[in-house]
Amino acid sequence: MNKLTDYKKSLIKQYHTLCTINGLNKDDRDSILSGFGVESSLELTEVQLSFTIEKLQKDGNTWRKRVIAAIGGWLRATGKTENINLIKSIACRCAQNEDFNKIPVSRLRDIYYEFTNKAKTIDNISEVMADELKNSIYQN
Repeated sequence: MNKLTDYKKSLIKQYHTLCTINGLNKDDRDSILSGFGVESSLELTEVQLSFTIEKLQKDGNTWRKRVIAAIGGWLRATGKTENINLIKSIACRCAQNEDFNKIPVSRLRDIYYEFTNKAKTIDNISEVMADELKNSIYQN
């Protein structure tokens, strides 16, 4: 059996770390590996590992950007000032994680949808309140 290079060992470690951060279970990891026709990450080539790592990083970054936008939208809807540190702090508290960049993608998705729904609810409430105010003015 071929001895693994230090570079390949680091790629394998990075791959497994990203799988954990992205909340991938065994079936998800097996699906990735089967796409390359292998059963173990040790069987992947350095090129295949690099490609997979890039894809996993991109997915996490996409969800992080979505969470930032969703929380920012909620803060605007509630009339609060927003800044990136506050947004990251809120996301970390929601995920019960100390590092924004280590929040699993599964949790990022949950946070994104929750804050998107909260912002929509606030908008709907504002519309209902405006309609009720109009109705009460016309009735008086």
